[in-house]
Amino acid sequence: MPEAQKAPQVLIAEDSLTEARHLQYILEQQGYRVTAAINGRAALECARRERPALIISAAVMPEMTGYELCRAVKRDADLGVVPVILVTSLSDPHDVIRALECGADQVILKPYETHQLLRRIQLALANDRLHRDSVPPPGLEIVFRGQLYCVTADRSQILTLLLSTYEAAIERHDELQRLKQPLGEHVRTPTAEPVAARTAPPKSLRILVVDDDPMLSQSLRNTLQAEGHLVRVTNGGRAGIDTFQAAQRGTEPGGPMGQPFDAVITDLGMPQVDGRQVARAIRALDAKVPIIMLTGWGQNQLADTTPPPEVNRLLNKPPRLSELRAVLAELTAATGAADPDPPRESSHHGPR
Repeated sequence: MPEAQKAPQVLIAEDSLTEARHLQYILEQQGYRVTAAINGRAALECARRERPALIISAAVMPEMTGYELCRAVKRDADLGVVPVILVTSLSDPHDVIRALECGADQVILKPYETHQLLRRIQLALANDRLHRDSVPPPGLEIVFRGQLYCVTADRSQILTLLLSTYEAAIERHDELQRLKQPLGEHVRTPTAEPVAARTAPPKSLRILVVDDDPMLSQSLRNTLQAEGHLVRVTNGGRAGIDTFQAAQRGTEPGGPMGQPFDAVITDLGMPQVDGRQVARAIRALDAKVPIIMLTGWGQNQLADTTPPPEVNRLLNKPPRLSELRAVLAELTAATGAADPDPPRESSHHGPR
């Protein structure tokens, strides 16, 4: 933990107020001094007024993206040595090249655990002290998937960023494996179980999943579909609200006429429209539908997070299958959604 009289100043660039407040809380608990800005442009203005020791920025933001912010910082005569950590979902290989091109020092994958974030911060600050007086190398032009990029980072910076990206990918892989493992145990049902219990179909629910991370939402969809549910995935909060409203009205594109969702699972931290706004909007449309909120802040932070009043249950992301199964059964039974013989769409529709 930094000493109080020497605490580094950290600048956060994040358009999600929920994410920014929680990140600020984590850093201040560790003794850092923190300033938060709502987007890249505002963050750049803050940095020019008072140079921070470190910048942590979301990669995707309105006004000015994290990549654009990082590029502007690295080109600034007074700010060029300030290390920048980009927070990204890493859903596209171009994200790595963009991070290299703009000169980012570290990347961290969301959702992240607190210890992962703090380790990235310590590494970025340590590398900054080691390479503060280094001369920037000439630009290196590379072509990736038909696009031309110019990378100006030095070899040490490139290696550090690639290693942090690789570590983030391994962490994501471990999270997905943790999500899939209980499913594998569920599939390998002991043969001694009564035949009726093995062959009885699960109570099928129509579930809306709202998340801006395509890798995790796809894994969640696959898991829920293996449980016999009908799952609709939307990319981001705004799309989730629109899809739920269309289902209520019977105008959902590709959806069954007049069949609303039985349950909603939404991520908490999303850009532009976050999970709290999603829950609030959905609750205004339906007072009874169960809403489960996922937080990617890690199990050690879950106990300190109070769910919004519109939310029925808060779960760690990614949730364990056994936990998610139990919560869905409990909440839908309470609302009557998990009726043994509910009216369902015909089988030719298939899961989406």
